[in-house]
Amino acid sequence: MLLTLGVVMVTLTVMLAIANGVPRLLAGTPAGVVHAADIDDAQRRLKAHLYLPPYFPDTYAWPPAQVELKLTSPPAAGFSFTTHRGKTEELRLVEGLDPAAPFDPELWAPGTQVSVATHTEIAGADVPVVRVLLADGTFWHEVVFEVKGRRFGLRSSGSIEDLLRMARSLELAR
Repeated sequence: MLLTLGVVMVTLTVMLAIANGVPRLLAGTPAGVVHAADIDDAQRRLKAHLYLPPYFPDTYAWPPAQVELKLTSPPAAGFSFTTHRGKTEELRLVEGLDPAAPFDPELWAPGTQVSVATHTEIAGADVPVVRVLLADGTFWHEVVFEVKGRRFGLRSSGSIEDLLRMARSLELAR
């Protein structure tokens, strides 16, 4: 009798754990990443102010198409932007609250560095502008840098000039 009860309890626990993961699988959200309704919701859930670039090119649609959060250590927020005409991500911004911690691959998909396109100065630091090849076969430019005690990553399939203007504008963010 106790053995049967134990088996039933273990079976129920396993079934509940599986059922809990189904919505995340259907939505395509990696484990450890949660969706936020908007930027305000992200700030509430992270219990931190998020800095966004004051310069934002009009080629991208506002607000972000998707806001993702990593609430466990090190916490971070990821923002996906599309163009006004498209549904696919063409700009990615990730803000890590710990400047020393690398971005979680669930928020910042690993890319294969193809080349260093150029270097630029952001917040007094020399930052490489890297051309990367992502798993889907697309080439993007990216910059990763520290401003205001945060780690930022900007990745774009669009204009490198807009990418750099956005990155530099974060020095002025409030």
